[in-house]
Amino acid sequence: MVGALLIALLVENYTLGSLGVMWRPSVWPGQLLTIVGGTCAIWHYRMLRHAAGCIDDPQLLVTRGGLYSRIRHPMYLGDCVMYLGLFLLAPGLPGLALVCVGWFALGRQADAEDSAMKNAFPSAFDAWFQVSGKLLPKLKVWSP
Repeated sequence: MVGALLIALLVENYTLGSLGVMWRPSVWPGQLLTIVGGTCAIWHYRMLRHAAGCIDDPQLLVTRGGLYSRIRHPMYLGDCVMYLGLFLLAPGLPGLALVCVGWFALGRQADAEDSAMKNAFPSAFDAWFQVSGKLLPKLKVWSP
């Protein structure tokens, strides 16, 4: 829903806004982030769907392939990056508010899915949890 609203802001900005909008410094980074984020989300969705057979009734925990070995929710990471890119294409207070709401909602959804995976796959999820981050990879702490 947030992505659709950000796209609506983008369309409004480019159709009703000034022609100088296309020459803002944030346009190229916004386009790049939108493409990278969308590609990440779609690619990992397809990986999950292929591994589980059906996304609506998964029978396994996908912990390998793509970013799944380091991140538990790479599709949501892709959405977060895409939201940021869409915001850069049509910056403003409404877009910033939508990005914040979207990131918050994706974080809450990731927490709910972590809880469901922990209940469905207790030992496998605990091992995966130790080496992976929710939306970003865990940093390995160096110790001498």
